[in-house]
Amino acid sequence: MRLRSTAGAILSALLLLPLTACWDRREINDIAFVSATAVDQADDKVRVTVQFPLPGQMGGAGSTGGGGGTAGKKPWHTVTSVARTGQEANALQQNSLSRFLNFSHRRVLVIGEEKARSGIAGTMDILGRIPQNRMTAYLLIAEGKAEDLFQVDASLEKLPAETLRELAALSYAKPIMIQDTVDALLTDGLDPYIPLIAPQKEQAEGHAPMGVQLKGLAVFKADKLVALFTGDKSRGLLFALGQTKQPIVTVKAPEGEGYLSLRVTGSKVRIDTRLRGSTLGIRLTLTGEMVASENKSTFRFSDNASTIARLEKAVNRDIEEVIRTALSATQELGADPVGFGLHLYRHDPSAWRRIQREWRDAYRRSELTVESRIRLQHPGTLTYPLGIPKEELER
Repeated sequence: MRLRSTAGAILSALLLLPLTACWDRREINDIAFVSATAVDQADDKVRVTVQFPLPGQMGGAGSTGGGGGTAGKKPWHTVTSVARTGQEANALQQNSLSRFLNFSHRRVLVIGEEKARSGIAGTMDILGRIPQNRMTAYLLIAEGKAEDLFQVDASLEKLPAETLRELAALSYAKPIMIQDTVDALLTDGLDPYIPLIAPQKEQAEGHAPMGVQLKGLAVFKADKLVALFTGDKSRGLLFALGQTKQPIVTVKAPEGEGYLSLRVTGSKVRIDTRLRGSTLGIRLTLTGEMVASENKSTFRFSDNASTIARLEKAVNRDIEEVIRTALSATQELGADPVGFGLHLYRHDPSAWRRIQREWRDAYRRSELTVESRIRLQHPGTLTYPLGIPKEELER
């Protein structure tokens, strides 16, 4: 009886051996690893473009050894399809490829301006449902069509997708990823904001753009794009968000002639919200340090403390002005990318419940106060302007 039991166990083990094989395996040379995806609006459909590298062409133009490339061929390939949904578009793309599309290494998702204005919730839904998608991929909004950015001249990188990824990674103090936007969409009192990227001017008619540039911020109201902030609006909103990376502030010299550029080396944002009756009060305070970066004036840092205080006042006045400009624009839009509503909810839940249903109107009517307290840390290694004789400064 014991012998029969042992024989049965051995037979069962032998039958299980074939089941240990990788039945769903795919060889790496049968896979196309997508580096970036572009999503654009196409009438009532969606236009999806994927870009993936061609390993056989990654060795550089004209190389012949070590799996190198062939002269004149790009080391990347793009495929575009138009369909009713993103997944349907990917299925159409797969039908025209000899390799399986794999999205587990995708690093960038770019959404076109028109698509973003119609809403991005559907695009985010795809990313959350399929485990292969990386929620840590960077998210960008394209000025114009997103697919155009996949044809730029990637002179410093192997493929345009890598150029987009590096720009996104270097954009802000905390780069915006897909998961950040999803969190904002699911959080009351907070609206998404996403870096705005645009192609640079064309080399010649019919040629690909020379490159891309970070141009500002795309501001959303719920899941729809409502405004593109550039220039001072973008700079002010980044200050309010605490997303600046050592920005340069240029001001007129508080005495004498010329201008000074100062680098803000570190800053912190403090927000205070208070609801009194039906009026919401918001106070934003910015604190930090700065250093002198360039002095193209007759201003001398060696003067007394009152002169330095005047310089600090000029810098803080400039920062306060751009922050007010940006936040006034968000109030008019009824969009809250800074998350003042979320701050009110966290610090005074009962007040938030009273105005939650009419939050956007309350934000439009809110009384906003902005104060900047950036202090000069040091003037650098020079106290006098370099190249101007001391006698001339004294005159």
